[in-house]
Amino acid sequence: NTRRPRVIAEHPAAIVDVAWSADGTKIATVGFERKVRLYDIASGNEIASFDASCQDMRTVTFSPDDKTIAAGGRTGQVDVWNIHNKTPVATIQLHSQRIRDIAITEFNQLISCGDDRLIRITDLKDSTNVRSLPKHDGKLFSICLLRDGLLATGGSDNTIYIWDLNEMKQVGTLAGHNGTISSLDFQENILVSGSYDTRVRVWTTEKMAELDELNTFRR
Repeated sequence: NTRRPRVIAEHPAAIVDVAWSADGTKIATVGFERKVRLYDIASGNEIASFDASCQDMRTVTFSPDDKTIAAGGRTGQVDVWNIHNKTPVATIQLHSQRIRDIAITEFNQLISCGDDRLIRITDLKDSTNVRSLPKHDGKLFSICLLRDGLLATGGSDNTIYIWDLNEMKQVGTLAGHNGTISSLDFQENILVSGSYDTRVRVWTTEKMAELDELNTFRR
């Protein structure tokens, strides 16, 4: 039987990004309002809201342990909150232009990217500890954690780059899109990319242990 969709909230402004908690019980939303909203999936109720840094919020994410939520947008700041006691943890100025995407690793590192063409890696236990990958050729729209310290990035130069975060260096590229790469996701050894060229591409590798060689990816 087909189940009808449930409407759990109607926002006063456009929603730009939605994120699932790691345990699958909550979602967070951001958009064109100065709020990050947190919802319980089972009941559909809003269980918390957090004051964001601007009214043009573009990305939100949970930490893998579901203890922390982070969001970023036009100001180049990332706002971080403790989910359990619903208190601010930090507001960190990481970019000079709009932030497009963020992620949090299992080691409590915040990864952020944006229009200034930079990837920032910030230790959430010490927000003064910030590293940067080499500047990209285009604006960055999407990042995606792969495995073993590997990161995929995509943006306006139509190319996916693979980075080794331990060595802080580029280890490969994936070419094939003819427009800005706006979204990336990775599950079970498969990387999926979406682009302004209206195409979705699926990149696979038979042996993830050989991912560093990138020629194992097939388009």
